[in-house]
Amino acid sequence: MFFFREALKQYKLKKSLTYTELAKKIKIPTSTVGMYIRGKRNPSIQKIMEIFQRLNIDLPSWSEIKKMEKRKKSITKNSATS
Repeated sequence: MFFFREALKQYKLKKSLTYTELAKKIKIPTSTVGMYIRGKRNPSIQKIMEIFQRLNIDLPSWSEIKKMEKRKKSITKNSATS
């Protein structure tokens, strides 16, 4: 769920929040925030919706999600061949 990781990471950076501050804001453990951002754990769609609502982030459309996933695969592929 690349789109979720990126949205969470960008929100954290934009607001200059620590993992702990972000965790408090979305009411989940700090370790879980870290796992989400590093891609070690994926939340359910329901949890993503809750988190986005708490952070006042608009959910991307399905086509936007697919574009982000495709771009990520392209970046990963280009990095591997460099």
